Amino acid sequence: MQTSNRILDDLAKVANGAMSTVVGIKGEVEAMVRQQMERFLADMDLITRDEFEVVKAMAANARAEQEKLEKKVAALEKALAAKPATRQAKPRSALKATAPKATATKTATAKTTAAKTTAAKTTAAKTTATKTATAKTATARTTASKSAATKTTAAKKPARAATRKPTPKK
Repeated sequence: MQTSNRILDDLAKVANGAMSTVVGIKGEVEAMVRQQMERFLADMDLITRDEFEVVKAMAANARAEQEKLEKKVAALEKALAAKPATRQAKPRSALKATAPKATATKTATAKTTAAKTTAAKTTAAKTTATKTATAKTATARTTASKSAATKTTAAKKPARAATRKPTPKK
């Protein structure tokens, strides 16, 4: 009977080893599945619950504000509809009588505009002439200062012409 107990004991040890291996594999598979799910959810750009609650509150506030404004617009429309029209249309005869005056006003406005344009052109020509004269004066001053600097430099340098030897001609 001892031999049968040994075989059963060995079988029990093998079964325990297999069970512990299966439990270890189960843990690894769960970890890998969890990792894949986290990666999948991260790729989907899902928002957190806090962000969702904030946006939900903002939408509720905007809806309440919209309803207030709708009520206000309705009240203003009622007030406008209840108010009688105060402006009355002019008779056609009155419109015809005022038409020549409008033409005279347009002609006077055109003459004034033409005078203003001529004055602006004259002012622009004067400004251009002033700028040109200023530029010429500045150029003359620059030229004068350059020639003065050249004269001063020439006075400081010794005469080289006297010290040079003439080169023979071939």
